[in-house]
Amino acid sequence: EHNTIVLEDEASLGTGSSTAAVRSQAYNFAQPVLGPDAQQSEVHAAAAADLVKAVCNDGFNGLLFAYGQTGTGKTHTIMGPESSWKSLRHAESGILPRAVAAILDTMRSRESSTSSVLTASAMEFYMSSCLDLLDDGAACIIGPDHRPLGLVSTPIDSEQACVGFMATVRERRHTRATLMNAASDGHDGSSRSHCAMILTLRQLDRASGAVLTTELHVIDM
Repeated sequence: EHNTIVLEDEASLGTGSSTAAVRSQAYNFAQPVLGPDAQQSEVHAAAAADLVKAVCNDGFNGLLFAYGQTGTGKTHTIMGPESSWKSLRHAESGILPRAVAAILDTMRSRESSTSSVLTASAMEFYMSSCLDLLDDGAACIIGPDHRPLGLVSTPIDSEQACVGFMATVRERRHTRATLMNAASDGHDGSSRSHCAMILTLRQLDRASGAVLTTELHVIDM
């Protein structure tokens, strides 16, 4: 099962016995557990697709949170490998470009009844500082409700606009080679910071005048 992992170890059959038996323990999870051979499309389907639909259709805010040890593929999962960076619909595209593509498709499908605007912003958390990546790394002001004030945003009205946004985020983040994540051609090494990319979707119902604003936060820890 995709939501079950089984761990096995050897257990002695008695005190002083040299005979051992394999002991299995199954752990069940609410969501699928994906192995190292999982494709980017599988990761998106399991972790992001339903959440993106909820942001577009149901009025929910969403959070996609990639957390793990250095070199385990967090940024790869969020952004995709270099070969995919020029398109949102590449076979290896990450969660963020796939989410934007799905939102843009939804916006286009509703053009006759709904006026929609999608914007993006990005913050970096580095050395105990919060920096605005779309404002040349200027320090962010955090309000009393713990939300950033005056964060620069950019309109995402096309796939190429998102490609440009992601390029800016990659270029301005702090990176450095480490023993567990060495730099190479097309790869600057480990992301030495945490990054939050915020997609804000505003939808105006042309008939009623009602406005729905939702956010999708994509976090690369």
